[in-house]
Amino acid sequence: MNVKIILLYYCYPEPAKCHYNPYIAKWKGEDGFVAVEECGHYNEQGKFILHKEKVDIINLQLWGE
Repeated sequence: MNVKIILLYYCYPEPAKCHYNPYIAKWKGEDGFVAVEECGHYNEQGKFILHKEKVDIINLQLWGE
């Protein structure tokens, strides 16, 4: 069986001051919460660029394998 996984990345306008981080499934105030803006950077056009490798490491630390 072939399973195709499609990941949707939300684009946050600068500055991202969100109380929920969908990349790690955590709300502000929960143990392990990391702000969205710490999961990437903004390019010169003001678009958010996700650092997928960093998010993968954070999720591994939070949730294990």
